[in-house]
Amino acid sequence: MSLINQYKSFSHDRPWTTRILTALLILVVLLTLVRVSLPFVINIAATSWFESKGVDAKIFDIKISLWDGTIKIYGVSGENKSGKGFTLEYLGIGWQWAPFFDHLVKINQIEVRALNVDAMIFDNGNMNIAGIDIKPGSDEKEFQPTEAPPEHPWDASVQKIIFSDVDFCIQQFGESDKIILDYCGKLAAFDWTGDASFKPSAQLETSDIAPVYAQGELKLSGIELLNKQLNLDLLNVTSIAVKNINVDTPDNIRIDSISVENLSAMQRARKTSSADAQIFAFDRLAIQPVSLSQQNNLQLG
Repeated sequence: MSLINQYKSFSHDRPWTTRILTALLILVVLLTLVRVSLPFVINIAATSWFESKGVDAKIFDIKISLWDGTIKIYGVSGENKSGKGFTLEYLGIGWQWAPFFDHLVKINQIEVRALNVDAMIFDNGNMNIAGIDIKPGSDEKEFQPTEAPPEHPWDASVQKIIFSDVDFCIQQFGESDKIILDYCGKLAAFDWTGDASFKPSAQLETSDIAPVYAQGELKLSGIELLNKQLNLDLLNVTSIAVKNINVDTPDNIRIDSISVENLSAMQRARKTSSADAQIFAFDRLAIQPVSLSQQNNLQLG
């Protein structure tokens, strides 16, 4: 008996089973098509959006795993006609599907590697960030009716944030397009581990305090800020460690300890003697504990 005849016989004997299996097969095929086409669609949509802003953008590769809840983007770059733009080696985001049913966006990890961004500020208030022109909005405020808050607001939570090898340069122009400020900054590493949350569902109707909460630790290293016009360092910090951060809204912030290693600021000249090279410097600063309450009462241990 041929395969077609066997299928006809099976479908005749068990019609509902055949329908369920056919529906499952169609669903699997559709999910496979979505999985295969989604990176291509995102690539086309993103590059088209940048092109509409006057930026020639490229994306090397996009990998998406719906089962694991991850998206990974490799080799993103963009440049406008004046040569300003951005580059990004890697962006990875991982999330959990289950909390969506409880109106919660839970991000396991955000990782950014080798990000380089150019920015310009003009005398008329216009800006260009990452090659994209941004014009200031109108000062005229139109009346908008107050909308009722959503019945089930969405909360958001991030557990881990990692930035590495971040560079940015900013130029400010005055009249006749004269450069009056030209700075470049670097950040070797930014590592947040813990839980940073935004919970509008927990906000009282009468409260005007932002529903921001956080518990965790933050580490930064390789901080540099350079004045390119003078070729002098405005700031140089080897590392900053902030331990046991506890933010119960911005009205109540507690930190066990803050330690800063090798800070120098306002370099005067590039000299061989470090004692004469900067206006302000220290090898190590440790503060423990730190508390800020009511947004204006700061206590240092």
